[in-house]
Amino acid sequence: MIPKFQVQYGFKDFLVALGSVLSRSPTGDFRLPGFDVNGLQFLPTRRGREALYLLLGALGLPRGGKVGIPLYTCSVVAQTVIAAGLRPIFLDADPETFGVSLADLQVKAPGLDCLILVHAFGYPAHYDCIRSLMANKPIIEDCAHGLGSRYCGQAIGCLGYAGFFAFGLFKPLSTSGGGCIVTKDRSLADRLRSSIQDAPVEPALLELRHAVQSLLYGCAFRRPTYTVLSLIVGHSASLRGGGVLPKRIISEFLRMRRVDRSVLTARVRTSSLHDEGVFWAEVRKNLPAGWRVPPEPCYGEWNHFILPIRAPDSGNCAQGISRLRDAGVAAGRLYRACASTAKLFGYAGGCAEAERLAESVLVLPSHAALSRRDRRQILRCLRQLGDR
Repeated sequence: MIPKFQVQYGFKDFLVALGSVLSRSPTGDFRLPGFDVNGLQFLPTRRGREALYLLLGALGLPRGGKVGIPLYTCSVVAQTVIAAGLRPIFLDADPETFGVSLADLQVKAPGLDCLILVHAFGYPAHYDCIRSLMANKPIIEDCAHGLGSRYCGQAIGCLGYAGFFAFGLFKPLSTSGGGCIVTKDRSLADRLRSSIQDAPVEPALLELRHAVQSLLYGCAFRRPTYTVLSLIVGHSASLRGGGVLPKRIISEFLRMRRVDRSVLTARVRTSSLHDEGVFWAEVRKNLPAGWRVPPEPCYGEWNHFILPIRAPDSGNCAQGISRLRDAGVAAGRLYRACASTAKLFGYAGGCAEAERLAESVLVLPSHAALSRRDRRQILRCLRQLGDR
């Protein structure tokens, strides 16, 4: 089975993490690659959700303040808004880019206090249009999948009030956890830095357990282990909705784990983001009628990390996932449970396009670990999706 994502965590990473636990040496300055704006502040956090939680708190909105978020995204975003004492207002999706619908935002923007702008699948949103619609209200960029994407020549994440990134196992720059706030506002950065430093420090034993779990995940996503586990679990896991929501979404430990920071620092020094643009062009050529990938943005650059493909309808999507997996290609929906989960947070409908995307968009493997043979197999399977 060709794994859907590449989990880069290996034994060398574990040794780096173990060394950081044993030495407890001071951590140095932190900076993400690809940012060429002077004066940017980078604040590492435990995960992306803690970064968002801190940013929402820094806004000083009244309790119950209205925060716009896309319906078609990870449920953690809405859960974090709730944890911050605010109210999520769900926005519909654009059927072309899978990002936020400008038409729906235009209607709802006057009633919003803030917008979390999710760059869906790393696709850079049209920031100037969105900023105009928000009329100088704060915009927080969610760049969890967006490292390496650019808007009008600038790296996404430094366009608005602030942005945040995540470095989990299925992110463009992955360790096994960690997040980062990016902002041009030095006063904001100083306040947030103080909050992070005043938070409790995670015990070394918990950090070590996290590193062990990360190594096990890394082993599980390597062939043939991944193939065996896929056969045991079955492909039903890729078709069903989300699981049980966690009771506690935000950790009391706000700062990035030492084990994650050490691995991430090593990653930044020794690796670069891999661009799958050529492979994506071949995918577009081989898609059957009615299937499509969002177009390349004319106003920026897409990082080509996650490859989302929209089927003509939910039935074709489910059938396509089954056929791909039967042919040895891991495929599945992301965010399928977004509408049902959002109902727990007050969603009462009205985002029809986002609900359709949740049922009709699948994700294909697209990463540096794919061999030429893997790519040929994926393209062959795509051509056959139109067969009856």
